[in-house]
Amino acid sequence: IRVFDLLSGVRIAEYESHDGEISFLGYGGGDRTIISTGWDRCMKIHMDNKKERETSSDKVLRGKAACHSKDIISADYSHNLGLMATGSRNHTVRIWEYEKVKLEDELKGHVNEVTIVRFINPFPLLITCDNTGELMLWLMPDSLNSESNPLP
Repeated sequence: IRVFDLLSGVRIAEYESHDGEISFLGYGGGDRTIISTGWDRCMKIHMDNKKERETSSDKVLRGKAACHSKDIISADYSHNLGLMATGSRNHTVRIWEYEKVKLEDELKGHVNEVTIVRFINPFPLLITCDNTGELMLWLMPDSLNSESNPLP
């Protein structure tokens, strides 16, 4: 993953890549992290720093392999909730605690691959869509110890 200066086109950073397509790239602004997921079923959280001598693999703060049984094709991050969501070809959405990359919940209800997952900040809501166009709106828990439920 390479980052370039918008005006000059000069490469300003390089981050560890994925084995395959990248399905999500986001910025954890307050934490100064770059979050990536890929078709390799991995999630990586990279440090956004300006140290020249570090290798791209030194910048990976934390990550998780085999997040789903099939490719991750969509993801999102909510700083307000401290959560990440990943959608997969295996028809599921998984909710992850951001700091420890710990699986908190698996949302089932789609019958096709989940192509879109988006948190609706600042509300505790997640909208998901599969490749047939079926939308689901999920209420995220107030605390990480309660269950996520689809809204009627």
